[in-house]
Amino acid sequence: MAEADLQFVAKLVDEEIRRVIAEAIESEGCVAASQCAVRIANAYPNSRVSAEDLAEAIVRAAISARVAVEVSRPSAAAHLYSTGERLSQRPGRPFAGKRLAGGHAAPGVEPGPNTRPSPAGTSGRV
Repeated sequence: MAEADLQFVAKLVDEEIRRVIAEAIESEGCVAASQCAVRIANAYPNSRVSAEDLAEAIVRAAISARVAVEVSRPSAAAHLYSTGERLSQRPGRPFAGKRLAGGHAAPGVEPGPNTRPSPAGTSGRV
């Protein structure tokens, strides 16, 4: 991709971040940095900017605009989706699912070593 094209895409990404912050200011809401970063990374896959870097830029912009921001890291699945990689292509541990309400694991997912069945409404952590 030509340098001019990269600069144009970078400007579009910056405008998207400004739009997210402006919407949060108007609605007096909270910005979910990782969700917005993954959405922007998926919308502009040729920007050559990772979802983590976008999330950091969104956090900095929200702080400078004095907007409430939810700071979290983009999930592995969202990152892999944005890069086009599949979970089955990654070496190491298979992807672990989340536990459902009531302490039951999602179908096909074994509970981890630090969990036990628990009454409904509790976390199930030991």
